[in-house]
Amino acid sequence: MHTVIILNEQDTRFKFIPAIQHINSQIIIKDEKYAYNFNADISEAAIGECYRSDELLIRLGCEIGKKYKREITLDPPQLTIISNDTGPDAEDIMPTTTYNNVDASQILITVEK
Repeated sequence: MHTVIILNEQDTRFKFIPAIQHINSQIIIKDEKYAYNFNADISEAAIGECYRSDELLIRLGCEIGKKYKREITLDPPQLTIISNDTGPDAEDIMPTTTYNNVDASQILITVEK
């Protein structure tokens, strides 16, 4: 079973911050207690397995024990969280990185989980 969670500017938990000079575009997802910051200039990346400690991912609808990846589009700004985990024999989501037309000399590295 595939799980797809889509967040965009219509969602009050979603905030898009455009790139400024040498600072990457950011997507911030937050609720009253937790927040995640995603580098929006990296269009695809693995989130990994959802653990009990991943409070915000669980609140967004992720299931504990499943593996997720995320995809970001900038026009319009949108974050999509996808699971292709179908059980213990599910194919691992390999970490991949695709950049949205960014000058490589201006890319900052952010650690995501």
